[in-house]
Amino acid sequence: MKLKFLRPGKPLYRLIVGMAHLFLRAVSGSLRVTIRDEAGVLDGSFTGAAVGVVWHNRILTTPTLMPMILRQRTWAMASRSDDGQVITDVLQKLGFQSLRGSAMKNGRDKGGASALVTAIHVLQDGGCVCIIPDGPRGPRYSVQPGAVMAAVKAKVPIIPLGVNHSCAIRLPSWDKLEIPLPFSRAELVIGKPFYLDEDALDPEKMPLAKEKIRLALLAVTPGK
Repeated sequence: MKLKFLRPGKPLYRLIVGMAHLFLRAVSGSLRVTIRDEAGVLDGSFTGAAVGVVWHNRILTTPTLMPMILRQRTWAMASRSDDGQVITDVLQKLGFQSLRGSAMKNGRDKGGASALVTAIHVLQDGGCVCIIPDGPRGPRYSVQPGAVMAAVKAKVPIIPLGVNHSCAIRLPSWDKLEIPLPFSRAELVIGKPFYLDEDALDPEKMPLAKEKIRLALLAVTPGK
C-alpha cells in the first residue's frame, strides 16, 4: 500500500528529496576530485550527442561529480517505481532531465520501451542520455541491450563514465554500492567515445556489442 504522505508534493516527500539532494552534495563536496576527460567534452573538442554509460554501484557520486555544463544537456534514465520518482526529483535538482522506464520484469514491460523511444529522439536532437547498463537489479557489471539499441538506432557514440574512490564503504547490496568516505579522493573518468557496428542489433552480434561496452566500462573503473 502506498503511503499518501509520501506522494510527490507532500511535505514529507519534499523533505526526503531535499535531504537526499543535500546529502549527495555534502558527500561529493568533501571529496578531492580530479577529472580525466579522454573524450574532450570539457574543452569543447566533443560537443555531439552520445550515450553515457556508468555502473550502478557508482550512481551515488557520478551525478554530482559531473560538471554542470554536462549535466544540463544530459537525460538520465530512472525506473517508474516510487524510488525512481525520488531519484528523478533529486536529479532535476542537480540539473539533469529524466526518462522514466526500466528493463522488463517477469515478461512485463516496465516502461523501458517508451523510454528508449524518447531517448532515441533526445539523441537525434543532439542531447546526451545516461544509461546504467547493469541496472536496476543486475547482475553486477552486466550489460542490458538498452544502451546498444539507443546508440545504434540514433547513430551516436557511447562514452563510458567511471568514478573511482580512494576510500569507500561498499554496501552488502547486489551491486556493492560505493559510498566514499569524506575528504577522500575521487576521480571522474570520461572515457573515449566509440561507435558500435550498424549490425549490432542482430541477435548474433548483440553479445559482442554488449561485451564491448562492458570492457570499456571496466577499463575506466579500475580496482572494481
